Amino acid sequence: MSRHTEQDVRLIAHLTRDAVLRDVGKGREVLSLRVATNSYAGQGEKGEARYHTEYHDVVSFAKAGRFAALIDSDQLGKGAKIAARGEIRKRKRTVKELERLEVTIVCQPRDINVLVAKPMESERTALAADDLPPDDEDEPDI
Repeated sequence: MSRHTEQDVRLIAHLTRDAVLRDVGKGREVLSLRVATNSYAGQGEKGEARYHTEYHDVVSFAKAGRFAALIDSDQLGKGAKIAARGEIRKRKRTVKELERLEVTIVCQPRDINVLVAKPMESERTALAADDLPPDDEDEPDI
């Protein structure tokens, strides 16, 4: 039975970089994902659709080996489309003398699903640059 809170969130998003899997000790590991969601923002001057992009951090903690199949099969690479359900966690952090509010979505392993696996390198080069989210380096600091 799943636990629902007022801070539940569901996302369908694209990975902006390959998933990162880290060992946190005592037989546990954490999967870190950086994802981008797009929402329609109206039409431009020439009638073209405009979109607003938001970036999100998604993490999931599990026993060691739980994510191995996804990582080994290379399904969680840049460009993969995922669905995630989790709880919003917020914390304040000071960066370069500026206080920032970091928002992270914490998911159970069963609540992260790959909808479309990472495109093969040959497929990725065939896609237009607009089809994939930008690298994090291009992301503005808020």
